[in-house]
Amino acid sequence: MKRLSMIMLALAFIVVSVQAQKTYVLLTGINNYGMEEEANLKYPVKDVKELKQVFKNQKYTVASLTGKYVTPQNIQEKLDAIIKLARPADRIIFFFSGHGGSGAVACYQGAPLFYNDLVNMLSKAKTNQIFCFIDACHSGSALSATLAGNANLNGAKPVFITACRPEETSADMALIENGLFTQAVLKGLRGKADENRDRMVTLVELFKYVHRDIASKMTRFPADAQMHPQLIGSTSLYNTVIAKW
Repeated sequence: MKRLSMIMLALAFIVVSVQAQKTYVLLTGINNYGMEEEANLKYPVKDVKELKQVFKNQKYTVASLTGKYVTPQNIQEKLDAIIKLARPADRIIFFFSGHGGSGAVACYQGAPLFYNDLVNMLSKAKTNQIFCFIDACHSGSALSATLAGNANLNGAKPVFITACRPEETSADMALIENGLFTQAVLKGLRGKADENRDRMVTLVELFKYVHRDIASKMTRFPADAQMHPQLIGSTSLYNTVIAKW
């Protein structure tokens, strides 16, 4: 009887392990755009490397694209692979650091990845727990993509956490060697955003921390260079746990 109980316990553990929630992460960032030198940035690849370590510490499945490999085609290929793996209970996180314009981020050599196209890609997932972090100028323009109707899709809409409003630019600082938005996200994921001290960081806790952190730094910037992070998407996902520490 004891042996049978042990076998049943082992089988139960295997079933629980197989069904455990998984988080799939795709991180993208571009320093060198392969165009005129003025288009290059300093910190997006560092943003990716540091976030990669944070998410790996969470035991998440992490993939990354940097530099010339950040193309709309490569992003779609990676996301398609993630979408095939992700079950309804799983989570998907997408991150971009680089240039952006109204309605799109700028991939290598300036190729646009439109927010509408990104939403369409991700809306095919079986899970509705999809979170996009965008550290780029005018990233708040993702709002129009989340409001648009999408046909022939599963209906999942990603939540966007963006560095700024549609009309604003995203800043960095040499002192911290990251985008201001990304550095705030990094600190928040490492525990600074844990408002109720339960050792878990929810989406809304993370956003509130990022917003406060950037507001404190904006006191050093002129009035016409302010940035206000935006949280765009379903309020039903605000209490999703993004990280534990």
